[in-house]
Amino acid sequence: MKRMFVFLCLISFIASGLILAQDRVLRALKVTNAPVVDGVVDQVWQSATDLNVPLGETYDVHNPASIMDCSGCHNYNSSYTLKLKAVYTTERIYVLAKWTDSTASFTRNGSWDFSSGSWTKPNAEQSEDRIALFFPIGEITGNPWNTKGCMAKCHTYYPTNIDPHVSSHGIVDDAWLESGKADMWHSKAGRGTAYLSAAGSNLTINPITHEVTGGTFSMTGYIDDKWVGEWAHDSINGEDGGRYGDAGGSGYSHNRIGDKSRPKYMETSPTDFADAMVLKDTEIANGECVGDATTGVSDADASTYWTNYAALNAIVPERILKAPTGSRGDIDFGAVWNNNEWTAEFSRALQNGNDDDVQFDVTQKYTFGSATFENSRHGYEHRTSKMDTLIFDTAVGVEDISENVPDSYSLLQNFPNPFNPSTMIEYQITKPMRVKLNVYDVQGRFMRELVNEEKSSGSYFVIWDGKDNSGNLVASGTYFYKIQSGEFIQVKKMTLLK
Repeated sequence: MKRMFVFLCLISFIASGLILAQDRVLRALKVTNAPVVDGVVDQVWQSATDLNVPLGETYDVHNPASIMDCSGCHNYNSSYTLKLKAVYTTERIYVLAKWTDSTASFTRNGSWDFSSGSWTKPNAEQSEDRIALFFPIGEITGNPWNTKGCMAKCHTYYPTNIDPHVSSHGIVDDAWLESGKADMWHSKAGRGTAYLSAAGSNLTINPITHEVTGGTFSMTGYIDDKWVGEWAHDSINGEDGGRYGDAGGSGYSHNRIGDKSRPKYMETSPTDFADAMVLKDTEIANGECVGDATTGVSDADASTYWTNYAALNAIVPERILKAPTGSRGDIDFGAVWNNNEWTAEFSRALQNGNDDDVQFDVTQKYTFGSATFENSRHGYEHRTSKMDTLIFDTAVGVEDISENVPDSYSLLQNFPNPFNPSTMIEYQITKPMRVKLNVYDVQGRFMRELVNEEKSSGSYFVIWDGKDNSGNLVASGTYFYKIQSGEFIQVKKMTLLK
């Protein structure tokens, strides 16, 4: 049989130390060709392993009185999960995320409406769709990191009588850590993630909330990169407490004049809903808008041009987008909303030298948290994860793809056998089907998932590097590897010698 070999050596490097059995692990697969960061799933993602992250509610959504404090911040289970994948090249890490959301929301609570003949802000409780990842910068100890997970990066809710940092600004929530620093990757659908591009097709739009309820919406831009550390007084850091912007310039500013009575600018002729919902500094500079930074959009201009927004079921944005600079703008982002689901991609350099960012060493493991925000204004309304672990696999392949279709299913004896430190396992399947190939110890305990994906008919191989699913080296001894593809099940024995 003539064969074409594509070698994907699956050798995992992590820091010494155990990953507890109950921890969920996101395995970043090393790839040669990077995915395009646009929210469209490239072929390169097919070899990466899914991590399904259960998301919890911070309170019982059917009983608002259950909001007492954020001692757990994952106290109430939800039906929502976040699906994550990760790959990396020699230079950058890429994360793919998918989560359910029945609407695509871009409206901030301060967005502007002129349908009544004067400027109003009718969507006070909206706050756009978002997703966030939270990584430690060095060592972090104590609460809220230990108990809140990703919630620690948000405006954590505390009633005033037990708030450890009572504020003078009247807001009963802020973000802070007891010690250390954490890197916050925070996508914001109305504040930066659509700066480079925004487009919609076959859209159905709610004219009251201005949310997309059908069709496809895509955007590319930047994550708002911040960090969380120890709490600072209102006079120093305002309502953010211990949350700080990375060095450099923000990707947005308020679209409102000093007395907050009207927007600074509005477009005169937005081409479509996506264009209307995204107001960029370049559009202002190019003369596509009316208004003034000091006096704002006059009632006369608003009367003339508001009908263009109304015809699109759009609203004048509360933010003006611009290109972020420095460390604040070093994470690329692309996302697509379609069929009640967001698909998003993140990308950042593994090492960028910024002290307000996590520096990824592929020989180490990293605890991280996740959160999604379904047009939710308050921190305690976010859906958050418990902590998971990111580890890096060095890999570029696991396949030996035949040019001819095998005439029978087969699991071959590993080679070499006995082996140290790694061995090759070959198998053949006769029709397209999902293949599962796992390693077990002599007591039948699961050790490592080698394959779990749809395969075309053909011959394949996978390299086992003698490590378990958490990246730890296993002991010398006898192990079993089991394949299942449809009704085909076969088990073989192999021996690891050290």
